Amino acid sequence: MDIQISDFTCQRDGMTIRGREYRPDGKCSVAVILSHGFGGTGSDLDSYARQLAQEGYLCLTFDFCGGSPRSSSDGSFQEMTVFTELSDLEAVMEYASGLPQVTRLMLMGCSQGGFVSALAAAAHPEQVAKLVLFYPALCIPEDSRRGQMLMYSFDPSNVPERIEAAQDPNIPFKMEPIGGEYVKCVQKMDAFAAIASYPGPVLIVHGDSDRAVNVVNSRRAQAAYHSVRPLRCQLAEITGADHGFRGREDVHAMELVRCFLAGGTNVLSVDVVLTDCIREERGEETVLTIPFGGTVNTPFFQGMVQPGAADVQRWKNEKILRLCADYVLKGIDYTGTPCQIHIVNENLGDGWHPTITTDSEALSFLNEAELTESLEERRIGPMVRIFAQLP
Repeated sequence: MDIQISDFTCQRDGMTIRGREYRPDGKCSVAVILSHGFGGTGSDLDSYARQLAQEGYLCLTFDFCGGSPRSSSDGSFQEMTVFTELSDLEAVMEYASGLPQVTRLMLMGCSQGGFVSALAAAAHPEQVAKLVLFYPALCIPEDSRRGQMLMYSFDPSNVPERIEAAQDPNIPFKMEPIGGEYVKCVQKMDAFAAIASYPGPVLIVHGDSDRAVNVVNSRRAQAAYHSVRPLRCQLAEITGADHGFRGREDVHAMELVRCFLAGGTNVLSVDVVLTDCIREERGEETVLTIPFGGTVNTPFFQGMVQPGAADVQRWKNEKILRLCADYVLKGIDYTGTPCQIHIVNENLGDGWHPTITTDSEALSFLNEAELTESLEERRIGPMVRIFAQLP
């Protein structure tokens, strides 16, 4: 699909916000606004915007005012705060809402941009159809209270007007100082209470080895969302990923986003542990039988893979003839009722096609659902995430 890329501007408090539109061919009724992280620019999200535009979404990236010393938008880095960025995002939302044919907005933010996007969704629930957060920096208020934010150290009870950064030898450029207001404006804030009121679907993707924003913050966010409206927040923890996704991590993260934006809900996440591999040569075919175990822990179901689970793979000349994982889960559904789920997941070389049979009344929609799957490859065994349209 061809994508037309053009620049746009909008205003906030007399300052100009500069960004880019990624418009696919044809009509676009859904706009996705992507927000960058601390010290970044909209260009950091160029790849994400291009990928989503290929899926038919109108995408907008932009530079927060003063969001970076490299920002093309107006404003000073020392004057930037979470709340100035919230105002910037609200201005871009207003601009996007006025574009021809746009009827729905979705927000996607990374790190601090994720925190800001979550605040915007809570402030404007009627405008935001869906929310995607990559490693959201929901730790910022708590960091401000303990006096340590990234490379910035300070006395939290006596915050200076200008806070210098300790220089990290692993960062090839000098970190600019931040203004004291960046810290002071969030010191009394409960990030999780502030975002929880958003009632729409949420996807959070976070690395379990994130050294900048501990993944526990996203677990707390999921719990906060569910305390107001259960089963609406999906959390995918990518094994070994740090702050920012790379390579296969990035590919998998965007697979999750595509499934989510298309209407899917991550109902089951099967944490697979491979236990053996039996190889047989049958004429020109190679047959691999791979027994496995594992667990499932999602808001919809908690349980274990039962004995006898196996992935049977048939190959010929390094070409897939048939892959088929057949296994049973036993546990409890989200109503607390014991149940069983039988999964047959087949691949004839054209991708995975899972089918489910369950005796759970609460999950009975899975018996007839059109399912999709995203596979996170890991050394111990894959994380199999199965998506379904909720009734």
